[in-house]
Amino acid sequence: MLGGMTVPNDLLVLYNPAAGRGRHGRSPKAVSDSLRACGLPHTMFITEAQGHAHALVAEHGKAVEGVLVVGGDGSLHEVIQALDLSRHKLAVLPWGTGNDFAWMHNWTRDPEACGLRIAANGERRIDLGQWSARLASGETRSGRLHNSLGLGFEAVVNHESHRITGVKGPALYGLALVKTLRRFRPDPVRLAWDEGELETETALTCLANGRRVGGAFHLAPQAKTNDGRLDLVLVGKIGWATLLALLPRTL
Repeated sequence: MLGGMTVPNDLLVLYNPAAGRGRHGRSPKAVSDSLRACGLPHTMFITEAQGHAHALVAEHGKAVEGVLVVGGDGSLHEVIQALDLSRHKLAVLPWGTGNDFAWMHNWTRDPEACGLRIAANGERRIDLGQWSARLASGETRSGRLHNSLGLGFEAVVNHESHRITGVKGPALYGLALVKTLRRFRPDPVRLAWDEGELETETALTCLANGRRVGGAFHLAPQAKTNDGRLDLVLVGKIGWATLLALLPRTL
């Protein structure tokens, strides 16, 4: 759920200082001041490492109803894994690199506007996906899906983006894509869901709850987060030149 909190001081704020490569120019104090100006007393924690946001929700979530994530889709991913979906309401101050989930739901980067939206106590119910995967190594992973789950080339691009410095915003993912083109190749994948299964070779697989990934690429333009469905996007046996020709259509 997205929206406001029924109890004004029932708000847990998780601030990721590394979100957006730390270039948003706003301090934790500035966020707190904006929230208090909107009549929202709160408790703020500054995350210190990967996994910390998840641990904070697990530790302090039982005492709150509302959780505000100050960060990007990575921070949201951590928090959503730990949310009590029958209790918690989620708000977002999108200071990450792509901010695709926040974009889908019109969350602004302005702290005061975000605070006013929370204080207005508007609520929007949305879908989350639940997935599990067995990798070629035999390792099994599972979790919740809020915006998209990428396999193959999309996952490689996302991994490469974390190794690039000096670039921010959607341009970061564009550069990562160019740097990883040589690894664009199909891999075997078997997908199973309630109604059936599919076994094929695909260079890119995207399970999409939202329309956009990487801050710019509309891989699933028909996707909606409240229609009870995930959109499946598959890219089969095409070369990198064809990929580059098709890519502008997703922008």
